[in-house]
Amino acid sequence: MTASRENRESLRDPKTVLVVDDHELVRNLMVRVLEAAGLKAVAVGTGLDAIELVRRDDGQLGCVVQDLSMPEMRGEEVIRQLNEIRPGLPIVAFSAQDEHSAAERLAGLDVAGYEQKPFQIQAMVELIRGLIQRS
Repeated sequence: MTASRENRESLRDPKTVLVVDDHELVRNLMVRVLEAAGLKAVAVGTGLDAIELVRRDDGQLGCVVQDLSMPEMRGEEVIRQLNEIRPGLPIVAFSAQDEHSAAERLAGLDVAGYEQKPFQIQAMVELIRGLIQRS
């Protein structure tokens, strides 16, 4: 899969997408898909790693894509801490849970979007691209 020149040029100042998922296969696939779409991406396997990366961020992160079903630290707790560390950082949550259940878990958190697995890759890419362009 290669990114078209138009897709790469659509972001004048591309920022990095942080992918947070405990499954290595999912992380690697998401990074490849995002990079093929002309976006920069980095992935971590734990919520603690995501929190540390956001704390150290110098403004390069434009969006976080966070799995809700994580061992050790639940996805909503990671999101809560990311909201505190960097208010306004766009976060897209995803999970195999239905939207209603996810909405209950995400109540009160600043989340820019939710995608249910299995999600449409192009829809996820467009959502992320739009969030980065606005940030």
